[in-house]
Amino acid sequence: MTNANRVQNGGFEQSSPPALPPFWSGNGFTQSGGTQLLGNNNALLLTPGENINQILLPLEVGQIYQFQAAFSTSPIATTGTIDIGITGTITRHFQGANIEGSNEYVYYSFDFTATVASPTLIIGNNTDANVVIDVVSVKLANPNLVQNGDFEQSFQPALSPFWSGTGSTETGGSQLLGDNNARLNVGETISQALLPLEVGQIYQFQAAFEAVATTGTIDIGITGTTTRKFQGLNINTSAYSYYNFDFTATVASPTLIIANNTDADVVIDVVSVKLANPNLVRNGGFEQSVQPGLPPFWSGTGSTVTGGTQLLGFTNARLSVGQTISQALLPLEVGQIYQFQAAFEAGGSGTVDIGITGITTRQFQGGNMVDTQEYAYYSFDFIATVASPTLTITNNTVAASVIIDVVSVKLA
Repeated sequence: MTNANRVQNGGFEQSSPPALPPFWSGNGFTQSGGTQLLGNNNALLLTPGENINQILLPLEVGQIYQFQAAFSTSPIATTGTIDIGITGTITRHFQGANIEGSNEYVYYSFDFTATVASPTLIIGNNTDANVVIDVVSVKLANPNLVQNGDFEQSFQPALSPFWSGTGSTETGGSQLLGDNNARLNVGETISQALLPLEVGQIYQFQAAFEAVATTGTIDIGITGTTTRKFQGLNINTSAYSYYNFDFTATVASPTLIIANNTDADVVIDVVSVKLANPNLVRNGGFEQSVQPGLPPFWSGTGSTVTGGTQLLGFTNARLSVGQTISQALLPLEVGQIYQFQAAFEAGGSGTVDIGITGITTRQFQGGNMVDTQEYAYYSFDFIATVASPTLTITNNTVAASVIIDVVSVKLA
C-alpha cells in the first residue's frame, strides 16, 4: 500500500486566498500570484508569532512519520526559528537564518514517532522575517539506520556517540534543526558504522548540507558501493538544502563516510539512510548518456552536459527556454500514490512544468526555485491513472536554462 499524506490541503490548493480553510486555521493566511512554489497557492506567516495549524488524519501510535514542507523567508531571516509542533512530540525548531530566503523555496523535513492518534500540526513563525510555506506533508517513514544523525547526542566539539573522524560538532545557530550540527574543514571526514542493511535492497542516503565551495566535491562513501560525489560548487551556499541518492546494499554491516574534498568548510545536519522504493525513471541521473545526447531512455530537445554543472556523478540535463526531455516510465500501478522528485536549478519568471500521462501537469514557479549554480530537490505526489505513462519536463521559464539531475518517480 502506498503512503498517503496525513496533511489535508497541504498545498493550500483548496483554500481561497487570503483564507486558510478548509482544514487549516490560525492567524496566517494564503496567497497566490506567483508567491507559490507549486500549483496556485501558498501560505504566509508574517513575523513574529503567526501560525497555521490543522488536525492531522489519524496516525498510528509508535510508528515513525516524516514531516516535510517547502519554506522560504522574505526578507532573509537573521534570527529566530520556524517552529513545528505535533501533539505529543517535541517541537522542532528550524533556524531561520539557515533557511533559504529571497522567496526561493527549499524542502525541509524531520522524522518523529507518533505518540497520539489524533495530533494537531502547528507551524509557527518565530523569526524576524516573513515565512512562506507550500507542499506540507506528514507521511509514514522507514527507520533511520544512521544513529545520532542529527548530532543531538554529541557534546561539542566531540563527534561521539556513534560518529568518529576528524570533523567536529557545533551549535550556536550554525545548525539547521535542533541544537547541533557537524562541521568539516577542508580535508576532514566523519564516519559511523550503520545499523544492519539487507543485502540487495535499495536504500536512500540523505543529508542537509551548506557550503561556499568553488571547486571539489563532498564525497559520500558507503562500504561496498561506489562513492558518490556532490559537486561543492553546486551545493547551496547561503542556507541548508537536503541532498540525496539511492544505492543498493552489497554488505550487511557497512560504514558511512562523509568527506569534505572541496575548498571550503561544509556544515552538515539531519543525516539519514533508509529503505527506499525502486526508481521507475531509468537513467534518472543521466549517467548513461553520452553528452550532448539524451539517450538511453530519454528523448526531447534538451541536452546533457558535464564539466562541473552536474550535482551528482558526472552528467546532468540542460533545458533552454521551451525545451523538453521525456521518457516512458517503468509500469505504474493505477490508483497508487507516487512521488516525483528531481534536483533543479532554475530562476526567472515562468514555470518548470512536469507532465505525467493521465494527471494534471504540475508547475513549479521558476522564480521561486533556487538559482545561481545551486541545486535543490523539488517533489510532489500524484495518483497513477495509466499503467504506462510518459514523464515530460519542460522549461517554460525565461531563464537562460534549467538544469536537472537525480530524477525519480517512486511509490510514495
